[in-house]
Parts: sequence; structure tokens; C-alpha cells
Amino acid sequence: MSAEPAMNGIIAGCVQSNNLARAFLTTLIGEMYQRSIAPTRTYLRTFVDDIRHSIAGGKEIEANMVQECKELAIRLVGAGCKLSKKTTVLASTKLLRDNVQRELAKGGIHVKTALVCKDLGV
Repeated sequence: MSAEPAMNGIIAGCVQSNNLARAFLTTLIGEMYQRSIAPTRTYLRTFVDDIRHSIAGGKEIEANMVQECKELAIRLVGAGCKLSKKTTVLASTKLLRDNVQRELAKGGIHVKTALVCKDLGV
């Protein structure tokens, strides 16, 4: 019996695997990252294969959150990545969390909502 080669994912604890994941994500979401370091209200950070994508703002934030989350998901899935079942939308109000979750679900992106969650790499 032979094992199937890994086609998607990283090897836990493998430094080379971590570096390749970092390079892959940086290449994949480089344009979004460049926008996040410009003077905007968007913050994008990666830790190995985890991504934190934060957006701050006022009433206009809902449309921005949905649009940027869809863009990120499309880039990741298009490159063969899988969105984790742990993917979570955090927002300052329940209404905003629920609205963003509903809008993402319309595009086939299923996420949880929460008031808080563990940080990257945990």
C-alpha cells in the first residue's frame, strides 16, 4: 500500500514548509497586502498559513468588509487553497457580523461569527 503525496497543505513544524507557505501567501495576496500598508483602514497579516484581515471604519464598513473578504476568498480558492472551518467574522456589533456573514454566504463563502476568537497561530 502506497501513500498518496500531499498536494495541498503544510507540514506541521517543518521550517521549509512554513517558508514556502509564507512565500505562497505573499505572492497570492501581495496586492491586497500592499493596499493594507498604505494609509487605509485595512490591516492584513499572515502567520504561516493563517491570515488576519481587519478593516476599520464607520457606516461604510459593511460593504468594504464583504468586498475584501470575497476578493481574498476568491484568490485563495482559485489557487487551490481551502478556507478553514475556523474562518470567523468579528465585528463590533452583532448586526454587522450577521450582515457580513449573510452576504458572504450568498457568494458561497461560509464563515462563523463571534465576538472574540483566538489570534493567528493558536
